[in-house]
Amino acid sequence: MTNLTTKAIITAPGFIRIITLLIGTACLSAAQSQPTLQITSPSDGAVVSPGQAITVNIVSLTGVTVSAVFVIAENPLLGSGPAHSTPAQLSVTVPSSLSSRSYTLTAIGATSAGQEVQSLPISVHVERPDPPTALTSGSPSVVLESQGQQMPVNISATFADASVMDVTESSNLRYSTSNGNVATVDANGMITAVAAGRASITAAYGGGSQNPLSVSVPITVEPPMLTPSPSSLNFGGDQGVFVGTSTSGQITLTNGTSNPTVGATSITATGDYSETDNCVSSSPLPVGGTCTITVTFSPTVAGTRVGSLTVANNFTIAPAVLPLSGVANNNFAILASPGSQTVPAGGSTAYTPTVSLFAGFSGAVALSVSGLPSGVTATFSPQSINTNGGSSTLTVTTSSSTLAGDYPFTIAGNNGNVSLTQNLVLTVTSAVPAPQISQVTDNTGGTSAISIGSATFVNGSGFGDSQGSSTLTLNGRTVAPYFWSDGSVHAFIPADTVPGSVAVQITTSQGASNTVNITVTGQPTITGINPPSGPAGTQVTVTGTNFGPAPVPNLTGIFMNSGPFMPVVSWSDSQIVVTVPAGAMPISYMFSVLNNGLIASSSAFTVIPSPHITSISPAAGAVGTQVTITGSGFVDTQNLNQVFIGGVAAAVVSWSDTQIVANVPTGAQTGTIYVAVTDASLNYVNSNEVAFTVSGP
Repeated sequence: MTNLTTKAIITAPGFIRIITLLIGTACLSAAQSQPTLQITSPSDGAVVSPGQAITVNIVSLTGVTVSAVFVIAENPLLGSGPAHSTPAQLSVTVPSSLSSRSYTLTAIGATSAGQEVQSLPISVHVERPDPPTALTSGSPSVVLESQGQQMPVNISATFADASVMDVTESSNLRYSTSNGNVATVDANGMITAVAAGRASITAAYGGGSQNPLSVSVPITVEPPMLTPSPSSLNFGGDQGVFVGTSTSGQITLTNGTSNPTVGATSITATGDYSETDNCVSSSPLPVGGTCTITVTFSPTVAGTRVGSLTVANNFTIAPAVLPLSGVANNNFAILASPGSQTVPAGGSTAYTPTVSLFAGFSGAVALSVSGLPSGVTATFSPQSINTNGGSSTLTVTTSSSTLAGDYPFTIAGNNGNVSLTQNLVLTVTSAVPAPQISQVTDNTGGTSAISIGSATFVNGSGFGDSQGSSTLTLNGRTVAPYFWSDGSVHAFIPADTVPGSVAVQITTSQGASNTVNITVTGQPTITGINPPSGPAGTQVTVTGTNFGPAPVPNLTGIFMNSGPFMPVVSWSDSQIVVTVPAGAMPISYMFSVLNNGLIASSSAFTVIPSPHITSISPAAGAVGTQVTITGSGFVDTQNLNQVFIGGVAAAVVSWSDTQIVANVPTGAQTGTIYVAVTDASLNYVNSNEVAFTVSGP
């Protein structure tokens, strides 16, 4: 819309007065669910002739009173208007030298209340009414270097009056290719290289006539410097790739030339596709040498998703552009994690199948499993996922006689005629002894005491690679761990744990471990905060007890009000140092420490605004010159606050929160002016610096 607006303003008297209206139409067209104006004539797709004056009839669809109506025409057509009511009739003249193709017309205007209104655009086709006597191509032949390279063919028509018109995009022109495996051409004459070889593109003028006038252009697509195999990728197959998941494919590049210095210089992917490769780093490739590109399809919405892979080399100007396509499905997705589990014979393990249902899909998804060896059982809880989606737990139990080895198996989700599967692996090992705890620590390795809410690391052996049906207990009470491996189990001390001696024990399918006692201390408290105020970027020290030895990402931290966790400078069980984040609003905040669901809150901390200079006047002057500094955050009175001119503290004439008047001090050098304001701890907070020139003696 910008080009159309500029054209209207330059060429039409009075348009300069509605520049705001014209600029606003781009947003209006996106926001309007229904157009207010309608072009009733000419009809959309009408054919007009060069030199013809088009009568444009405009009506209001809603009965709104329109005070000004214009026709905006696609460049180089000229707009028209204004009319001051509807129905309106305006005239648009088609230049006699206009190229033969489609152009858009749009009606825009304003109501008496100042509301911006517009119509849907229509198109008109500019065509000569008489047939041409000859067709010519702008290029006698076309040579394309690389797969995917595009080049337009330019077709001109000569008419009986000896005039010549560009008809490349004429609705009377039809394009065809002699070999679509070598090169294709679209309706506007854009040629695309497909593979090495020779073909020809034919442009025929005359619509459905039996003997249309035509011209042919030979096309040569040269052999690639780096031959791709395959030359395109398609993802998804019959069921598609599910939105929110990813799948990958590979393309191999081969130096098929006799030149050992050929190599890839850059490789990029577009659309819902990304790539990794070893081609650029291993170039140049020896003759016959290869490299690999891995393309990953990660659809963001359902449907056919089109992209491209661009491969540039150090010899051809045009890079190769390989087509990428994929089908994304939005019925439902079934994903199980982890993809493999290891369990001793006689033990059990668990997988978590998760079913995600996408918009427009309904119905429960029934879960099933197949392919497990004899003697191994599997149960789902629950057996099916309802219409809200969710997760199930698949428990796989082996017998003591199950042989060690890897066992691939399949889980399936079924809903009517939609069935999706995922392959998993169960690895069975020989039986293992009962678990053994060697040490219990906090998350820094300390063993003296662990506060309520803090992370606890239970270290030892024989716990199993995943939790499955195994348990962690504190004083006989089961606690949910957030990490489980064969040698370490991590959990938080629950908020309602009674401080004192607590017995820790792990039980697996192989039996119960030994018991290790730890000392648990109380919940966190905040006793002080220093300083009580300061600008963004201030380091604040929060003191108290039972903060835990160190923060656990996303689970333990300190925050202001209900905001996100703040960046931590240092953390101990009794002291936390944090930095007030940039962009914090100048208001009062509560500092709170979160430790496994337990929150300790502080008294208020006030963020004060940082001083900021917006202008100075004058920007240059000799010693003794009065300089007016305008801005914000200077505070109301000077007190210990200072202004520096040319690196020297200046004598202040007057001071307010938004304006300071000071004299250029003796010794000042050409440099900058800045304001320094003290915070609650009497630390200086500097403003931005503004250039100042010290002139004269």
